[in-house]
Amino acid sequence: MTKPASDWIDGTAKTQVKRFYATLSEKDQRRFAALEAQRLGHGGIEYIAELFGCSTKTISRGIHELNTLDDDPAAGRMRRPGAGRKKSITPGSAIEQNLNSLTETRTAGDPDDPEIVFTDLTPTQLEQELQA
Repeated sequence: MTKPASDWIDGTAKTQVKRFYATLSEKDQRRFAALEAQRLGHGGIEYIAELFGCSTKTISRGIHELNTLDDDPAAGRMRRPGAGRKKSITPGSAIEQNLNSLTETRTAGDPDDPEIVFTDLTPTQLEQELQA
């Protein structure tokens, strides 16, 4: 007789598995969830999706990735090329110096943290001033 889904992983192990899952990258989370779902067998995908708070499609994608692991074109990468946050302004560049000169008389900030600075200029106004 098989155990009911709620008994597949006991309370202590659930906590540890969820804490470990939270430390993984997006790709590793998907693949770990897929491994756990496959280990549990029938009903494992739904159980693991509920446990980790992810989609069953995510786990199915992870299973597909595990089945094609030898041919993984993204080995070593965290995200697809071009994905993720775009680069910010290079410190010390001409544009940063120009922005600083435009805003130096029109700023306020946190006296305890000089990195926090506010300006009353809108992005459009800044753009117009930089182009002038």
